[in-house]
Amino acid sequence: VDEQLINPQITGAQSGQILVANAEQGIIVACDNGQSAIRLLELQKPGGKRLAVADFLKGFPVAVGEIFAQG
Repeated sequence: VDEQLINPQITGAQSGQILVANAEQGIIVACDNGQSAIRLLELQKPGGKRLAVADFLKGFPVAVGEIFAQG
């Protein structure tokens, strides 16, 4: 996973909550209960190849508000 730490403008989010999910901005996920966030630029599903966020979202859409969970 290619990632970038950012300072979010949104507070009160749960850790792992998707704040943004689009081809232009990538996928931004809240960390530390909304005190920070991480921007995902590339993702890889198990057994799959690494994809840029825009390409990943074409085949595996995710919605703002969903929670990434360890699994």
